[in-house]
Amino acid sequence: MADRKNTFEQGKAALRDIKDSLTEGAEGVRDGVRRAAGDAADALHDVGDTVGTHARRAAHAARAGASAARDDIGDAAADAADHLEDGIESVHDEVEEAMYGVGDDLDDAIKAGKAAWAEATDAVREVSRDAVASAQDALADAQEGVSDYVRAKPLKGLAIAGAIGFVLALLLRRRR
Repeated sequence: MADRKNTFEQGKAALRDIKDSLTEGAEGVRDGVRRAAGDAADALHDVGDTVGTHARRAAHAARAGASAARDDIGDAAADAADHLEDGIESVHDEVEEAMYGVGDDLDDAIKAGKAAWAEATDAVREVSRDAVASAQDALADAQEGVSDYVRAKPLKGLAIAGAIGFVLALLLRRRR
């Protein structure tokens, strides 16, 4: 009985471990998404700073001279476009990496959950089989004891069976 209870407790512990693993997986996913969003915001902020810097340089050059200003503005715009393109590409790469990381974490959590579920199911099956076997053994022992008693005292066994039948008949008659 203690082994069955221990097996049942192990099953319960396995289910708690599944729950904890799934909770940790979900927290990992949330943290990964938060980090990716923070990294994306930082990259966009850096792009904004770079664009601002180049725009200020271009305005200063425009005051110095129209021809030089046109060249500086063209260069600044090209640099800003390059930086913006680089920043967007960087953000894209970071988000993509975070998504793959989240997917891998989720796959690992699912695999761990499936394994724990299978383990818990096996433990419950084992406990159920043991309980059925014990009940069958107890029933067989009781049946053997009744048979031995009736063989040893047949008249008394017949009287007891008749009394049980009479009580059952009374109970069934009252139900109608």
